[in-house]
Amino acid sequence: MCKGCWIELGSPEIDDARTRMMAELIARVYEYSTVGSNLHIVLDDWNLEDDHVQWCLDESIKKNTHECSLSQLSLETTITRGLLKMTIAERASALAMHDEFFGERS
Repeated sequence: MCKGCWIELGSPEIDDARTRMMAELIARVYEYSTVGSNLHIVLDDWNLEDDHVQWCLDESIKKNTHECSLSQLSLETTITRGLLKMTIAERASALAMHDEFFGERS
C-alpha cells in the first residue's frame, strides 16, 4: 500500500518461492480485512523492522485487536513468523509483489 516506502527501501524485487508464498499469504489477509487486520502496522503501514513484526505477534494478534476467527489468527501468526525469518528487502519484496509494484518506476 505504500509505494513510497518501497522506493525508499531501494525498490527491492526479490522474486523467489519464499516471497511469492508470503505475497499469497498476505493476499489472504486482505480477503477478510481491508486494513491488514492485526498486521496493519506491517502490511498497511510498511513498518517492516523486526520489532514491529514481533509487536504484531506479541500484542495485536495475542489480543486479537481486529476480532479475527481462529483460522485468521493462525494465518496471521504464520505470516509474522515467516516475516521474522526474512530480510527487510524480502519483506518489502513480498509486500510490493502483493501490491503489484514490480516493473513500475514512476
